[in-house]
Amino acid sequence: MLEKQLLIAVVDDDAPVRTSLRRLLRSSGFSVTTYESGDAFLDALPAAGSDTEPDSLILDLHMPGLNGLEVRAALSTAQRDIPTLVITGKEEPGTAGMVRAAGAAAFLTKPFDESVLLAAVRSSLTDPRRMSHDGSGREDSSASTGPPDRIPPSGPRNPESK
Repeated sequence: MLEKQLLIAVVDDDAPVRTSLRRLLRSSGFSVTTYESGDAFLDALPAAGSDTEPDSLILDLHMPGLNGLEVRAALSTAQRDIPTLVITGKEEPGTAGMVRAAGAAAFLTKPFDESVLLAAVRSSLTDPRRMSHDGSGREDSSASTGPPDRIPPSGPRNPESK
């Protein structure tokens, strides 16, 4: 019997980011669905426990319509416990704290190294931290109380090191 491929949902309003993440994740053995907005993701979200429910979510913080924190809040309200990595190209003071309060498993600043992203995705799939199901945005008391994994940007890339 074939083992189910883990499904990663990518939500980002930037088409090149969606495309590059889809390619990276697929080349690493994951099944991937992409969405251009938080609204599109929530509209397409299957029933909890469905075979097509994402195993992990990569969610852009700043998007038109619902932003990443609003999507996390909607998931919490609906009692949907999908491990989430929040990504952003526009980090502002206090962002990491807001992302932590929303229950994200990791917070990455663009641009990030591919290996760092893949490690964060794999960690999100095995990390027991989850959002509480009471809609408060607090993590379960049995879960880790530390901040989400804070992953620094990869910095400038040397175009000759491809």
